[in-house]
Amino acid sequence: MPEPVGPVYWGSYPGELLERVMSVLLFQERGTAWRRRPSQGDGGLDVGEPNARGYHVYQIKGFTGSMDSSRRRQVRNSFERILDDPRLDRPVTGWSLVVPIAGEVEEACQRAAAALTVGRDRRSPRVIHRVRDFRGQLDPRRHGQCVRQLDEQLLNVVLNP
Repeated sequence: MPEPVGPVYWGSYPGELLERVMSVLLFQERGTAWRRRPSQGDGGLDVGEPNARGYHVYQIKGFTGSMDSSRRRQVRNSFERILDDPRLDRPVTGWSLVVPIAGEVEEACQRAAAALTVGRDRRSPRVIHRVRDFRGQLDPRRHGQCVRQLDEQLLNVVLNP
């Protein structure tokens, strides 16, 4: 059974309820954000927040426990759908995955690496820049292997566009 995250044992609630709770928490912090209900066919966008250049998109998943390959695939598919969403009148300038899972740097690195692959395949400079920004937040002394892997992938994207 997964470890509790904070004072709430998230694994005891259904995923749909978790997604609603997390969207409410986002709205408390993000006054201009709006929600696309799953019944509308969210297309990979659960909460959108307008900014000067476009939208920051929040993909909310009610996952508890660890991120297995099936969950990673769901996240990757949601990420790819949002890049092609014709309902958005401005570009996606940022993307965040919101899950009630204790953050592990290695898992975040894996998600960043997957996003970088999608960004390279779609020739999306915004995605590549976001991964580079994430990489810049990591401390090479504490996250050595992760930093080396992302550095190699970023270099490969630059040298082999």
